[in-house]
Amino acid sequence: MLDWFALARQKSEVGEDMIELIPAFISFFIDDFPMVSIAGFGKVVLTVFAALLDVMGLDPQMKKVLPEGDFKQQGLVMGVFVDLKNMTASVPPDKVFKAQCMLEPFLCDDEGEAPVLLDTKAIEQLLGLLNWMSDVLVTGRFHLAQIVSAMRSASKHGYCTRTPQLRRECNWWRTVLNKWNCVALIVPPEYMISPWKWIDSPVTDASRELSSLSGGGGAFYNGLWGLCKWTPHEVEELDIFELEALMCILWIATLLSIDPQALQGRRFTFRNDNKPWYYACNANKSAKPAIAILLEWLHEMQSLHSFLMVIDWIASEENPIADAISREEWERFYKVAASNHYPRSSLRRVQVHNRSSIVSMMISAKRSANLMHPGPKSQWSQE
Repeated sequence: MLDWFALARQKSEVGEDMIELIPAFISFFIDDFPMVSIAGFGKVVLTVFAALLDVMGLDPQMKKVLPEGDFKQQGLVMGVFVDLKNMTASVPPDKVFKAQCMLEPFLCDDEGEAPVLLDTKAIEQLLGLLNWMSDVLVTGRFHLAQIVSAMRSASKHGYCTRTPQLRRECNWWRTVLNKWNCVALIVPPEYMISPWKWIDSPVTDASRELSSLSGGGGAFYNGLWGLCKWTPHEVEELDIFELEALMCILWIATLLSIDPQALQGRRFTFRNDNKPWYYACNANKSAKPAIAILLEWLHEMQSLHSFLMVIDWIASEENPIADAISREEWERFYKVAASNHYPRSSLRRVQVHNRSSIVSMMISAKRSANLMHPGPKSQWSQE
């Protein structure tokens, strides 16, 4: 970095052997999208970089990224074609073709019984390109969990094996790139979001006791309530983050099956007291394979029923109704419900959506990520 500052004034211009560091304008861009994709690491880098500039007394220049010298409403911004007249963003065709070619080693048929070896460079390049494309296809980021897991494994060992879940994720990208026109509308991130209120905003909670391999999920919506009792197998395989997210998505599916009109065409808040799920859901991405499965299902329901759900995080003590249901503390549940204008006679229990299939997919996705380095490199075939 010191080279950036030292070269601010050339030796030939100053005529001195020692060059005094002077304030300089610096344009700083991050093009390492694999780095940015993992756990918000890019924000940490930007924060540290900004702090360093402040300590050294240097101010970064807020340089235009659109082509200089004119005021055209169309142009490339960090590789994405932006049209401010039609308010669209699109991925250039050459990038689409490049991604399709990069996906081939992840999708070709297996030859022989030995697992296929994928090297670090191929995974890193694919992850970087697809994560960059996710700036246009926003919901694409929750279809990167298996590739991120492959990158983590390859970073440690130099290679990883191609699992069925990794292949499934890459096949999703191939299908999208073949059918999608690679254009997205530019709209504000939040619009027409109703403030949270009991009458039309869902709320969920989940509990998990490892010592007794027990727990449950509770949900409430305008007098309707539901309960899930976790099996010992579910408590062992899924952490509290995953169980909280699972209960949330199950409740959405339940409400849609009972009365689709309650959610269709709406923009609403959904209260939950789990911060990791709050961040993952609102950001439409997660590097955790099990959470990515749930986000995929949520996106499918949103597409079919045209609704937008924004998680409103609350502290656990502010979520007493769902918490009481999840722990089967019925007296507390009835008391808190009555204090919020829901007497016992107005409450109705409903059957929560069947979860066996989605739980199986979540557990399979988690195990797949753990099986990307099954044995010595000598036992593998290489792609």
